[in-house]
Amino acid sequence: MSKKPSAVLGHVVVPARNGYLAQLGYDIEALDTKALGVVVDEASRRALVSFPEIGVTLWLDVGEFADVDDRVAQGDRDYVGLLPEDEDLESGSLVWILSYLIKELPIVQVLSVDSGDLVELWDPADEENIEDFLSEDLADQKCCRVALGLSSFGPQLKKLIEEKLKKRLMFTQLKPAGMHKFEVSFYLRR
Repeated sequence: MSKKPSAVLGHVVVPARNGYLAQLGYDIEALDTKALGVVVDEASRRALVSFPEIGVTLWLDVGEFADVDDRVAQGDRDYVGLLPEDEDLESGSLVWILSYLIKELPIVQVLSVDSGDLVELWDPADEENIEDFLSEDLADQKCCRVALGLSSFGPQLKKLIEEKLKKRLMFTQLKPAGMHKFEVSFYLRR
């Protein structure tokens, strides 16, 4: 009995060269590793996949992508080259950072993955300005905001993330988000 394709939250995937992303006008082959995505939500035969390097998130049928993690585990040498060369997330691709955050944190839900200028992505808590929080002028800084619903987020976890991401992490925004959940937004330099 063959295993049915499925999607796993946090796994990195390669889209089909002739799939939906290609139909939207993206040249998968030319994008190379920038076309890698990460599963941010899953359904029975579909997955919500974020492509942070190109700023697109969309639903794909599970047959429209290959799971890099699964292929590497099966010994497929063609996919080993897609893995990051080392575990240094500070200089790594956004897709691997996002995968790390989803796999390592106590995730309830991936709320959003957005790319753009910091001033556009800033989610003002109580109508506060971004300038109130930063000592340097970063309004035009290109970044990626990863908003996650977490069951917990304490000082030790925050320190671990800061140590892993180093200067790639601009700052973290933490808000209560209902019973037993926190909304944590990580603002990452692109």
